[in-house]
Amino acid sequence: IEFISARWGHLLNINRPIWHGRMNLFKSSIGELECPVQDAGLFIDGSFIPICKPSNTDAEKAFYNGYYHKHGVKIQAVTSPDGMIVDLRGPFPGAVHDLTMLRASDFLEDFERFHRATRTLILGDKAYLGGHELISTPKRLNSTNYSAVWNKKISECRIGVEWSFQILKTRFKLLSIHKELKIGRSNISKIITCSALFTNFSICFYNAGTVSSYFHVVPPTIFE
Repeated sequence: IEFISARWGHLLNINRPIWHGRMNLFKSSIGELECPVQDAGLFIDGSFIPICKPSNTDAEKAFYNGYYHKHGVKIQAVTSPDGMIVDLRGPFPGAVHDLTMLRASDFLEDFERFHRATRTLILGDKAYLGGHELISTPKRLNSTNYSAVWNKKISECRIGVEWSFQILKTRFKLLSIHKELKIGRSNISKIITCSALFTNFSICFYNAGTVSSYFHVVPPTIFE
């Protein structure tokens, strides 16, 4: 785990050349689903991973998530229409909100640089409302039907990131065995990094998946 994360962990960053070259393909595939956001090419979301209850009182509070009623960590990921995990940040304590993760990480600085080169926008859920002008989210409903239609189309497009998280957690069962993930004893960060890397490797090898089939985008080869 130490070697793999150190050797290939840098691949989980949005500013790799391969993503610059695939943005037009991604934008086109999302546009075919009648996405209301022009130039949307990627998806962002946070995900909760349960861990063993910390023995330290302060850590117990920091890692407890009131929504899931469990202790855990959260990760922030940016995924693409071919099912790949383009960017991964974290882990953060389980009590942290998605928008707080976004602001605490250095992702926005990296993405602004990426946007200047590709003019790409990201689709996020309502947790990212007001987070950044380059992240398009569902609109607050009003008396017109426009917001409802907008939100429906956004949800239909960004379902890809939910599927990507599902693949990450189902292919690598360790992330679902909370008793094996212990603060101070397990290198949770590197376990998550390796799981994300192996998820991407498997998508490249098998050249298929729920996300890529939905968007009709063939994943890159392992050599790319």
